[in-house]
Amino acid sequence: MGKTKKLLGMIILLLLVLTACTSSPTKTIDGEDWDENWIKIGRSMGVENQANYTLVENKDTLAANGLYYATWGIGKSKPFTNENGETSDLYEAQIYALVTECTSEESASSKTNELIQSAKNNYHLESEETLDHYSIVTYNYKKATSPYTHGISAFTTIGKNSICIELTAQNEFTDDLKSILVEFLNDCHYAKDND
Repeated sequence: MGKTKKLLGMIILLLLVLTACTSSPTKTIDGEDWDENWIKIGRSMGVENQANYTLVENKDTLAANGLYYATWGIGKSKPFTNENGETSDLYEAQIYALVTECTSEESASSKTNELIQSAKNNYHLESEETLDHYSIVTYNYKKATSPYTHGISAFTTIGKNSICIELTAQNEFTDDLKSILVEFLNDCHYAKDND
């Protein structure tokens, strides 16, 4: 009987710890109430439901390294086989939201700068601009092997978080990428703090 109570107590304690680790913030940095219906990415980013897009993945598999991401497909999907022979559904365009949780604001800012520099090195840049607190780059792909031909990305640092939101598109996708990205950014919310 004593062992059963002890085991039950340990299970309850474990559940409390796990619940505390995954609890949502209560307020955004703008003072809004945190909406539990938002798609949560990491501990500090929430994205309003994207009714016109298909949520493809929301992963925290790299959470031990502080890396979280979600992806949304836009338009129709069709099977695509990459150069390694792996097949997956590929959308006409896709949004990737990547959150890297860092140990300090300085390391988050450094990570964001690394991501921006990586974009500059890996893409043919068309333009750069600042929009609110985001650095925006528009580009074409260098690699002919990529199924995507062009894209636009937004980078920012929010507290101890480095944020990268990328919209990539296939050649036949002709909708205005900047308009789509800006609309998506307007649906992104960030926690007041993530400590």
